Amino acid sequence: MENKIEKAHKTILVVFDWYDHRIYHGIAQYCTENNWHLSPYCFSDRELPDNWPGDGAITCYGDSLADFIENLDMPKVDVTLRDIPQDIPRVVVDNDQIGRKAARNFLRRGYKEFAYFSWDSVMVNEIRKNAYFETLKDEGIPDDQMHVIYQPDIEVIRDWRKHTENIVEQIKGLPRPLAVFTGQDNLGVTLIEACVNAGISVPDEVAVIGVDNIEFLCECALVPLSSVDTHLVDLGYAAAEQLGKLMNGEIKNSEPVRTVPCGDVINRR
Repeated sequence: MENKIEKAHKTILVVFDWYDHRIYHGIAQYCTENNWHLSPYCFSDRELPDNWPGDGAITCYGDSLADFIENLDMPKVDVTLRDIPQDIPRVVVDNDQIGRKAARNFLRRGYKEFAYFSWDSVMVNEIRKNAYFETLKDEGIPDDQMHVIYQPDIEVIRDWRKHTENIVEQIKGLPRPLAVFTGQDNLGVTLIEACVNAGISVPDEVAVIGVDNIEFLCECALVPLSSVDTHLVDLGYAAAEQLGKLMNGEIKNSEPVRTVPCGDVINRR
């Protein structure tokens, strides 16, 4: 009886070090359409029982899960660009397109001074920053009208007052009105908080665009945050689809990275 169940249903593991319901929704949609069973393991801990008959895994590689994911002996598809010491098919949002859309949104609104709020330790932020600045250059924006606002060291970030003062001091040294693209929504909300608390008007003096359109962050910021919609439901669905191809032998572990197109900027304030 057990063998028949295993053959009738693919049993899939989801192993993420963070949560976004939209990615899970996309995975669940594909599972429902293809009669896959989503395993309950790894939703609250990082252990599997001995002899667990899993068929494949969708992973989000990170420092806390590195060893666990590397030791999963089954077909795997990952949704990051992190360095993994194994060949694993990847499915990611189109980070170049994200940067280009943010730049064009600001250009359409007539801004002349631009900045990127950078967190260099996050790989996708660097990709988005490069695409943002390259698009601005292609439209004739000179280098001296493009700026970078840096996240300070972790010791400073841990102190709220020092962190916000650091950001504000950088902004005060830049011309305004200033259009700032941040690689993530949480960076956008942090920037808005720092500006508002320092008496810098958002969006009149500093306009901000984030990434991922996380509604509870964007809508509940001190000033609602505009953000690039990254179509995370589509990302989850595409990751599951790619895992199906891997399990069926249609692609190999060396498959090139698959990118999912992003949506438009969701304009708020």
